[in-house]
Amino acid sequence: GDGEEEEEGFSRLSVYAGHDSTLVPILSALGIYDGSWPPYASNIVIELAQDVKTSEYYVRVLYNNSEQLLMDGFWNTLDEFRDYMSYYILTQDEWQQECTRSGAPNDELLDDYAALLAMQTAAVPGSEIVNGNDDNTHDG
Repeated sequence: GDGEEEEEGFSRLSVYAGHDSTLVPILSALGIYDGSWPPYASNIVIELAQDVKTSEYYVRVLYNNSEQLLMDGFWNTLDEFRDYMSYYILTQDEWQQECTRSGAPNDELLDDYAALLAMQTAAVPGSEIVNGNDDNTHDG
C-alpha cells in the first residue's frame, strides 16, 4: 500500500462480533452506558492511532459512529486509556483464577482471552505488558 512496512505480529484491524447483551457491559466499563438498550446493528469502535511527530499512541471510542467523551477528551493517550480501564483488565493469573470451572479452564474462554491479549499487545509494537499496572486487583 502506502509505503509503510507492517511490523511482524501487528494487526491493522481486529474485528469481534457479539450481541446487544455483549455491548452493554463494555459500554458500562467505558463509562458511556446511558441506560438504554443498544439498537439493532449497534457497534463500538476502539481506534488506536500514533502521532507521527511524537510517536505517542492515542485511543478514541466511537459508539454507533459517534465519538464518545472519555475522561477529558475524545482522544486520550494509550496510557491514560489503560489507567482508565485498569479495573477491568485482569492479569493472566487473575483471569485464570476467575474463569476456571470445576478446577479445569474452559478452553473456549481461554482461546477468547488469548485473542484479546494478542490484540492488546499487538496494538502497540514491542509491548509486553497488557495493562501497565502489575498491582491491579479485581474483586470479581
